Amino acid sequence: MQDLPNIKRPFQPYSTSYFLHHLKPFLALSKHKAPFYSSYEIESCNAYGDLIHLPILTKEQIRDSFPTLLVNSDIPLSKSLIPPYLQFAYTSGTTDERLMCLSDTRLFGLPKLYLSSAEFPINSPSDVRLAILASPICQGLSCERLNETSYDERLSGPTQNILKLPTPASILNVTTTFLEQYHAELIAHEPNILLVDPLYLYFITQAAIKYGVELPAAKIIFYSYEFIPANALALLQKYYSGSRISSYYGATELGGPRIAIECPYGHLHVWNEHVALEIIDHQGQHCAVNQVGRVLITNIANEAMPLLRYQVGDLASWSPHNCHCVLKDWPIIKFHGRTKDSIKTTESFFTSIMLDDLIANSIDPYIYTATLSGQNLSVFLCDGLPLPSLSQLNSLESTCLSYGFKSVSVSQGALPALSASLKFRLFHFDTCETSSILSNIL
Repeated sequence: MQDLPNIKRPFQPYSTSYFLHHLKPFLALSKHKAPFYSSYEIESCNAYGDLIHLPILTKEQIRDSFPTLLVNSDIPLSKSLIPPYLQFAYTSGTTDERLMCLSDTRLFGLPKLYLSSAEFPINSPSDVRLAILASPICQGLSCERLNETSYDERLSGPTQNILKLPTPASILNVTTTFLEQYHAELIAHEPNILLVDPLYLYFITQAAIKYGVELPAAKIIFYSYEFIPANALALLQKYYSGSRISSYYGATELGGPRIAIECPYGHLHVWNEHVALEIIDHQGQHCAVNQVGRVLITNIANEAMPLLRYQVGDLASWSPHNCHCVLKDWPIIKFHGRTKDSIKTTESFFTSIMLDDLIANSIDPYIYTATLSGQNLSVFLCDGLPLPSLSQLNSLESTCLSYGFKSVSVSQGALPALSASLKFRLFHFDTCETSSILSNIL
């Protein structure tokens, strides 16, 4: 029997019922309440596949149109008049693409389905005691009061149930003095949820192991989409064995809605209560399963500042997996990092996550930059971390060569640009001769 060609068909992540009951009403509200969308032909959209006929919203358009054209016309824009549940906020200061948004602070940061599930150890929003460990230069909503000095000044929330934890002056030199303060504040606050930058938690935990300090754990540790290698995550899972460690994916400019959350089975589910997500190819068409493309977000949970088909600047692919968790009806994605940390090829992308996967399984240092010139890979490791052993270097070289790289070199030195934000996936691509590499990876 002759093999049929492997035709890439667009993935349909949303049912007609979801579109008609959640997405289409939000599209109609956006057109009538936010002047920016007044010319959109919303009436022609009757299914998920019809979204490709609507324009894509860019960061530049948000910057140029906020607030008068994007904010719901029913909301007065004076800071003294807007409802108390709305808040003007900037996106994180750790990027060079800062945007201002109007955020709905009523949105609960956990799926409602979790609160009635045996899979989740917290019963209601009122039970949450949250502690946040973030970059010291973070300026997003979750980072307010981060740089205040005292414990009391870093408390917030309706019942003082949110604590912004201190951060070390240098993650490569976490001192016993810092560990004592960090330990004391966790004991005093007794959080049941930790929201962390995973690399900050990793280096703090490494120091705790080194100095014999036993850090208290929370029931749940959520880390945001910053990359953490599998072997670093394994250390955290071993040390905090009584905690459930999961990732979630969000963007401040969405105004409160989250994009995706990792379930107990390790699948990253799109947060259907908050957003509708699209993944598009170079031609603007919806991607097939496993096809890497640009992420578009429609933030259906934020009627104060509706964003339709917003290009958030990230890459992802639809996963073919089914799941048995309580979120099983929510589609699953694989996150592939920032669009700017990728090579655009004829049909797809060579992404930072693909390169991270190659490197993380071979060497222990976790902070690096990489340069790809043609098919020659150079990895530059952060000074202060141990150099890989000869066997690790050989493993990295053989792995990279098997994927089509012609050569790989590893060196070490200071990386001053990475000092606080840990935005370490800084790739520099001189040319795009990657076809043989992509054929092995994708």
